[in-house]
Amino acid sequence: MGMFDGLEKMFSFKSKEQLEKERLEFEARIFPLGVEETRARILEALRPYFRKKADTTEILYPFLMAKQQYLDQTPLEDIARAVKKSAFRVGDTEARAVLALVLLEQDAGSIADYPTAQEVEKKMPEIAL
Repeated sequence: MGMFDGLEKMFSFKSKEQLEKERLEFEARIFPLGVEETRARILEALRPYFRKKADTTEILYPFLMAKQQYLDQTPLEDIARAVKKSAFRVGDTEARAVLALVLLEQDAGSIADYPTAQEVEKKMPEIAL
């Protein structure tokens, strides 16, 4: 969270109901298989590719950013560039892992089918950066 997050809320002209509606729409779009379950699976699949002390936000933020852009049909090269310029230290390995998971996730029909770290590793060489 940045230092201006409080200001954004203070000057927001949206009602609590509107903000809650937008949050639910975002979650339904980004986590169609369920928020908590998917978050746990994302962290499990990506943690091996991030530095040992990376916290949850450091792993989730690049993924959420990439997923949102992917759903908006942004070209993969542009997504990779944006992810690598994000607020966290994201190098080629992390960016490849994130993009591999975003692509693999599209085939997961249920949380039981969610991609594993091993599947991410197999997909990573296909991601050109």
